[in-house]
Amino acid sequence: MPDPSIAFICPTHNAGKLVEYTRSSLETFFETTPMGLAIVVDDASRNWPPRYETDLRLLAEKYPGSGLHIKRHTKPGGLTRSWNAGLSMAERLGVEYAIPANNDILFTPGWSDGLIRALASGYNLVGPVSNAPGVTAKGRQDVKKHLPEYELTDAGESLQRTAAALREKHSGKVLPSKVNGFFLMAAMSSWVKNKYSRTHFFRPVNRHMPSGRVNPDPLNCGNEDEWQSRAGKLGMKFGIALDSFIFHYRSVTRGSRHCKGAWFRKHA
Repeated sequence: MPDPSIAFICPTHNAGKLVEYTRSSLETFFETTPMGLAIVVDDASRNWPPRYETDLRLLAEKYPGSGLHIKRHTKPGGLTRSWNAGLSMAERLGVEYAIPANNDILFTPGWSDGLIRALASGYNLVGPVSNAPGVTAKGRQDVKKHLPEYELTDAGESLQRTAAALREKHSGKVLPSKVNGFFLMAAMSSWVKNKYSRTHFFRPVNRHMPSGRVNPDPLNCGNEDEWQSRAGKLGMKFGIALDSFIFHYRSVTRGSRHCKGAWFRKHA
């Protein structure tokens, strides 16, 4: 049976400052994902390095069977627009699975196995465990909750050991839960089924969170919460694959005030 086609939607912003993060995300994706397709969507970066696009294409060419598409917007529109654009392209390309995510993540060996099993078992949207998942799942995606001996590092060998330990300890386990937006995986059919409109998968502007409170960042935040709120009304199920690990640097586009917590930057 051929490997499934998986599209990683990788949004970029302030590209020049974050080249290393995006490149690492793409490289680890291609290394660990046969038939992997990356869709880079840039939110009008003013500091796009001259050889950046060429370098990313050369990176993709190192991995036979992989693919890379790059779309650049000329005016800023936020993360939600980038995800919508990436999902629209993924639908046109006919992929089996699509992952709207962040560009500051590292994929680990075997990352997709547990997620695909979870989707095949009846879940419609799934996410991995991580060192810095975010707040939507209220700690349920935190790797230390499921692997207490975890030590924070982005060293390759350590990431491999963490992934292997989670597979050994939690093979096949899925925790029913909403999923944080740093990494959202679903079959393309589920993304299409829960479209916000004919042209948008996510609501383009989230002025209010599902709780009703005013959203302070309507173009970038609340998108995963709003999507899951609508999907839940359709009977869709969400879960965390406890045997899948994705490392997350977290909020690298939002400045130094976001550097505190269980994560760190490549450049302190």
